[in-house]
Amino acid sequence: RFNYWSNMLEYIRMMGKVGVDWGHFESSNANVLINDTIMMINYLMAAMTTKGTMGTLTNIQQQLIPDMIWKNKLTLPNEYSGMTRMYVLSPRSMILTKDGDSMEYDIQLMILSKAAPSVSDITVYYRELSSN
Repeated sequence: RFNYWSNMLEYIRMMGKVGVDWGHFESSNANVLINDTIMMINYLMAAMTTKGTMGTLTNIQQQLIPDMIWKNKLTLPNEYSGMTRMYVLSPRSMILTKDGDSMEYDIQLMILSKAAPSVSDITVYYRELSSN
């Protein structure tokens, strides 16, 4: 949980810095604006664990990037540059029916990486929680 909040607070800090960069934008500081935007997106992606956070990222890409980057004829790299991480999207805490029988559960595994990992490289460990 610490990493989530650390990354989310860094994302919010960088969002403010990008706003200041954009407010004082001149072509001479274009690299600062681009680098700060990349860092902001990487922090958000590092904090991503829910579909809501994915929606925030989509909103940034559809609203902020076209207005700020493309209209000024700037470009962002097309690849993910953050650290490699894997997470289960919105994990369920209970997998039982009303009758107490267990049910099948498919997980949605999200992987962020600079290089696409092979499916054979991925191992998911799980355990049943005790009833105590």
